[in-house]
Amino acid sequence: MQSTLIIAFYFLGLFGGLWFLCFRSKTFKDRKKPVGEKMLRSPGNSLFEKVETLMDRMNFLLFTAGLLPILLIQLIGSPLTELVLTQTNQLLVVLCPFFLGVGISYFLSRKLLNLSHNLLGLKGERLVGEMLNKLMKVGFDVFHDFPLEPDGKSPNIDHIVVGPNGVFAIETKTWRKPKETSDGKNWEVTFDGKQLKFPHFTTKKGIGQATQNARLLSKHLSASTNETIRAVPILALPGWFVSSKSIDPLIVVNPKQIQSAILAKDKTIDESLQKKIAYQLELRCRDVEF
Repeated sequence: MQSTLIIAFYFLGLFGGLWFLCFRSKTFKDRKKPVGEKMLRSPGNSLFEKVETLMDRMNFLLFTAGLLPILLIQLIGSPLTELVLTQTNQLLVVLCPFFLGVGISYFLSRKLLNLSHNLLGLKGERLVGEMLNKLMKVGFDVFHDFPLEPDGKSPNIDHIVVGPNGVFAIETKTWRKPKETSDGKNWEVTFDGKQLKFPHFTTKKGIGQATQNARLLSKHLSASTNETIRAVPILALPGWFVSSKSIDPLIVVNPKQIQSAILAKDKTIDESLQKKIAYQLELRCRDVEF
């Protein structure tokens, strides 16, 4: 009982002290942010927020998992538990914590795999965004993580490029490569117009999404600018050599080829229309608090 109280008062002092010293300090209580205006979304903004949430949950789960053995020791050492165990089997003292640990490890492994998948996607979007930003040097406007609905919480378009050659809605999908393949081409993916054929699996993921995003973007921009806008869908696959037999309008490429694919299109947008489109896109993308 005495050791239980010691542990309880330790955590009370720990969390109470953190709350009082940090969140009750002048930095949080009596001061405000130096900048009131909002910023544009960066590449992978939504995924970054998701990763932050997953990291917070993982930290809490790991803390809880680390605390459980202490609670179990206190529980097993109590007079009531000792009385019950003497009437049953002392083997429970070993088996119960073991199976509890196995169950928690399974739960944590699922969370860790989900976190790893989202981190991979975030890095892929940042890489593509970095490459697309180079287009701003040649007169294009580039936006990232565009929300399809004004609330900012809806599904998003990873990247949008607007320039003289048109409007492009870019979806990024990042997949890991197998270490080895029978033909040695663990770096190549083939798009036959219907599905993506990787060395270790085949999927349609990203194809319909890229096309649908371009359709929704076209509808939004046409309505908001009173002009007929047709966005071109692009599916970017970072790290893969893409052998594509894609049929217009969908373009499936390695992100290094996006710039040349865009510049190869005929010029259809003048400077005035480009500014109108960029303004409409910025209205939704400039929502990040300082």
